[in-house]
Parts: sequence; structure tokens; C-alpha cells
Amino acid sequence: MPQENKKKERVKKMIKFGKWVVKFRIPILILSFLLLIPTGIIYMNTRINYDILSYLPGDIETMKGQDILLDEFGTGAFSVAVIDGMQEKEISQLEDKLKEIDHVKDVLWYGALADISIPMDMLPDDLKDSLQNADTGSQLMIITFDTSMSADETLDAIEEIRGLTNEQCLLSGMSAVVTDIKKICNSEVIMYVVIAAGLSALVLALTMDSFLLPFIFLLSIGMAIVYNLGTNFIAGEISFVTQALAAVLQLAVTMDYSIFLWHSYQEQKERFEKRDKEKEIQQFYEKMKMAEQYKKPQAEKLTIQKHLDGEDIAPYSYLAEDGVITYNGVSFFCDYENNAITLGDMSDEKNVITVQLENGGCLKVNRDNIEDLSKAIAMFSPEDIRRILVALQQDAKVRQMQQEIEQDKIKQLLAER
Repeated sequence: MPQENKKKERVKKMIKFGKWVVKFRIPILILSFLLLIPTGIIYMNTRINYDILSYLPGDIETMKGQDILLDEFGTGAFSVAVIDGMQEKEISQLEDKLKEIDHVKDVLWYGALADISIPMDMLPDDLKDSLQNADTGSQLMIITFDTSMSADETLDAIEEIRGLTNEQCLLSGMSAVVTDIKKICNSEVIMYVVIAAGLSALVLALTMDSFLLPFIFLLSIGMAIVYNLGTNFIAGEISFVTQALAAVLQLAVTMDYSIFLWHSYQEQKERFEKRDKEKEIQQFYEKMKMAEQYKKPQAEKLTIQKHLDGEDIAPYSYLAEDGVITYNGVSFFCDYENNAITLGDMSDEKNVITVQLENGGCLKVNRDNIEDLSKAIAMFSPEDIRRILVALQQDAKVRQMQQEIEQDKIKQLLAER
């Protein structure tokens, strides 16, 4: 019992929260769009960390070696440049330019070991082969940096080096690889996200009951992705791996939950609409009972007075001949005892619609004779016509709601079996 009570309390709180969200849905929607502005600005200014080594434990061999290189030798990263088709003088000029770049510590090649006026053929074969390819004539140039392999300063220096060299120079090494990964992440991730979103929208549009629904899902998921990326300012930076995968992963993970929420919304909507219909029917019958209770004494008083005056009581009785009103081929019978005129079989009260008329009395119509009533509708006054139409509309609405409730009950019984 205590657990059931706790469960009921949780359900009540969730319903209360849901009603609060629905009540303030417009302010919440406006606030959601406004939050995109600061979160988007924060994300654009959040540093992206491309140094994968910074996420490794400091006591592993790789990190120890990196620290020794930086602390004891002042050298962290290095890259190897392959130079093809350039003369020694041109390479020497390139060396001077490279040394002027920030955080480039040293540039090593043949000209740094010996004077370029000395022919390379005079060098020992081992040294010569390590600096020059005998078949292509290309030379190697080793560039060292005073920062770590994936530091922002190293990556910026790599970009500057590539800006100084031409197509005859190819840059290799881990720092150059990380720089290429950075470019790929910045250029192709957006394309992959667009493709994933487009394919998701296409599949959902073909399988869901609305073409607009997939775009609503994607809009809400896109807003959540911006919020998520914008919160990285708390840590001060975001890993390039997280940046590359966050959008696609969040799209994949949250799409199914969006579908679950939509189906839950439809189920709850159907449930509450059914409950509202039952309340509406109950209120309608209560109003009808109150109206009958109020009008019945008035009608009885009028009937007694007219009986005392020797008059037969029935609406539109002045059109009657021998208690029958015939209009446009339709016959109404005068019920003088009940101050009414009738159309059709009155034996089944459940199939009879009663309409209170303007000057007292009522019209009773069998539902099977509504078409006949339409032929003779011009017999009644404008106010009585309005009352008849309103009564027919209310009766049709009540019968429709009763049928829907019965169908829902049948569906529930079949589902339980």
C-alpha cells in the first residue's frame, strides 16, 4: 500500500507538472528560442582541444616521455618535410623563413650539417641516404617545435609552414596529421549531420502520420544539440572527438525518444478526450433534467388553466382537423393530454426527441421520422425552427459520442483478451 500511494503521488506530480507546461507553453517556447542565442555564442567561443595526449593519465610511458622532451630538451613535437625539385639555395632560404615562425625551435637538413657549397656526394653514404633519396633527388627536412604534439601553438605553426611551402613540399608527422584531422572535422562533420538529419526526416515522413512531424522532431533535437555543446564552457574546452560525434550521436539517441513521447502524447490525448466526452454527456443530461424539472410545472399550470377555459391543449392545434395536423403531406398528431404534437411512433421513448416550443408545449419526433419533419419545417415559427435545429444537433452529437465510447470499450475488451 505505501508503494502504491507513492506511485500515485508521483503520477499526480507528473500530471501537475504537465499541466503547468501546457499552461505556460508559449513563454517556454519563446525562452527556448532565446536561449539558443547565448548558447550558440558560447559554443562558437569555446576552445576545441585537439591534443589527445591531454586526456591520457600522466603516469603512462607516453606522457612521461613527452614531459622529458619538453622539460629537459625543450623539444616537444616534430615534423618531417619532404622537399622535391628545389635547389639548395632555395631550401636554405626556406629554412630561414621557417625559423622565424613562432614555436619552431630548429630546422635540420643537409645545409644545417655542412656548407651547401660542399657536394652531397662527399658525405658518407649512410648520412647521404638518410637525407636524400637517390632515385628522386628529394631531400628531408626535420622541423622541431618547443610545444607539444597537438598544442594549439604547434598546429598554428604547421598551418604557417604549409603557407610558406609550395606543392613541391610535403609535410608529415603527427602534428601534421592532427592538423588534417582538424580540417576534416571542421568541414565534413556538418555535411554528415545534414545527411543524417535528411535521411531521418525522409524515413519518418514515410512512416509517421504527418509530414510536418519529422521537422518538429529535428528542430527540437537541433535545439538540444546547441544547448549541449554550449554547456562545454563549464569545462573551458571541448575535445575534437566530442565535437565531431556529439551531434550525430545525440540525433541517433534522442530520435527514438521523440517517437516514444509522440505516441505517449497520442495515447494520453485519446484517454483524456474520452473522459471529457463522458463528462460532457453527463453534464448535458443534467441540464436537460433541470430544464424538464423547471418547465414541467409551468406547462402543467398552463394546461390546467386552458382546461378550465374549455380549450384543447396542443401546439399549433389551430391547424388541426380531428386532432391531426397535415402539412405538406406530413401528419402530426395532437396529444392534448401532454400539450404536445407528435410525429412517428411514440412507443419507444428512447428513440423520441423532445423539443420545447416557444409558446408552450412540445414537439415529439421519432428519430426515424426526421426526414418527414424536414418536409414540414416551414409550418413552425422561426424561433421554433431554431429550437428544433438545436435539439437535432445536440441529439446527433450525443449519439455520436455514445457510439465512440462504446467503440472504445469494445477495443479495450479486445485488447485485454
